[in-house]
Amino acid sequence: MAKFELQGDDARWFDLGDGGRVKLRTIGAEEFKEIRRKVAKRGRKFILNPATRAMECVTFEEDVDEELQSLLFWDRVICDWEGLFDQDDQPIECTPENKVLLMDRVPVFSKLVAEKLQELAEERAVG
Repeated sequence: MAKFELQGDDARWFDLGDGGRVKLRTIGAEEFKEIRRKVAKRGRKFILNPATRAMECVTFEEDVDEELQSLLFWDRVICDWEGLFDQDDQPIECTPENKVLLMDRVPVFSKLVAEKLQELAEERAVG
């Protein structure tokens, strides 16, 4: 019998070492499409189809706000964290901006997040 996760909430905690941990979840195709709709400006253009000699309307993405896309994506897949501190031993609050900051500036964090998201995606695919 094949079992499938339909709720889409596969969030799980992963240890980072030194007492830190991060809660991650995968993102579904529909969720990613929703993010794309929010960040991509669409354009339309009529072109001549040489095979049919008819004008056809083509939709394309003109402009994508990459920063907003990154913010929305990381905010969705990184649910929470505990035990993360900055260079001054101050706790790092789990905010959308800090999620992007850590993914951009802390290679060991971004590598672990990428690896664990891949692991979650593989588990989700197998069921």
